[in-house]
Amino acid sequence: MIRSLPSDAIPRSGVWARADAPGPILEREANILLAVVILAAGKGTRMKSDLPKVLHPLAGRPLLAHVLDLAQCLDAGRIVAVVGHQADLVQETFAQFPNLRFARQQPQ
Repeated sequence: MIRSLPSDAIPRSGVWARADAPGPILEREANILLAVVILAAGKGTRMKSDLPKVLHPLAGRPLLAHVLDLAQCLDAGRIVAVVGHQADLVQETFAQFPNLRFARQQPQ
């Protein structure tokens, strides 16, 4: 039986559970992977910079790094970043990030 997840449900090793509840609410198949697609092709024109928008620093790290960390916390099996403006620079910056693949948006 599948029920709606409460707002405080969190994923734990393939099982959704409430933080304050001892048992699972919704069990998922262990072989189902979560895929995350990140739209990261923006030019950042309004930022008045030659640097791609996703490489601008926030708290000492590129914006895209924060999004990738969140995707990794979700235990995503595949992460795809759609890149466009200065795609080579973005790909080079995040080349070592695990489970990350790139898709190019053309034309930009």
